[in-house]
Amino acid sequence: MPILRGKNVLLRPYRRSDLPGILSWTNDTEATRYLTEIFDQPYTEKNGEDFLNYALSGGSDRMMFVMADPVTEEYWGQISLERISRRDGTAEVGVVLAKEEHRGKGIGREALSLLLRYAFDTLGLRRVELTVFAENSRARLCYLKAGFTEEGVARQKTWKNGKFHDIVSMAVLRDEWAKREEQA
Repeated sequence: MPILRGKNVLLRPYRRSDLPGILSWTNDTEATRYLTEIFDQPYTEKNGEDFLNYALSGGSDRMMFVMADPVTEEYWGQISLERISRRDGTAEVGVVLAKEEHRGKGIGREALSLLLRYAFDTLGLRRVELTVFAENSRARLCYLKAGFTEEGVARQKTWKNGKFHDIVSMAVLRDEWAKREEQA
């Protein structure tokens, strides 16, 4: 598993010592407001251990990174490529920047840029996609700035916090991403 270094964020493999970092936000209703049932509450220590074991176990169809402080390597959140299909050249990305103090500072966008560079230049993928709650405007803007295009809306798709939510599908193609990188 590689380590991807940016100016303001480090993407590194999970460690057993990340469990407290995971548990620090998984019962925070604000931090999990736009996450699917994987992080439903109450989120127990056993849930955290199971998730960490899954992340550590690896697999050819996923790469799960911790977003960390570039100096101390302290856990800040997570970013992953999942459902990697070498045949189709596709993967899904998932992002959680756990603490409010790290949001709105470009850290998530930088982490996403590092991951996309790895996905396209190293893994040779041609398409990276994601889904996001329609009302999560902060995340949608981040994804748009990273080069993603909104491809469609699944209306009333996900039940969360007592109501159904629309889910937006977004994707970026390698050619689109490369063109953006050249212009940056």
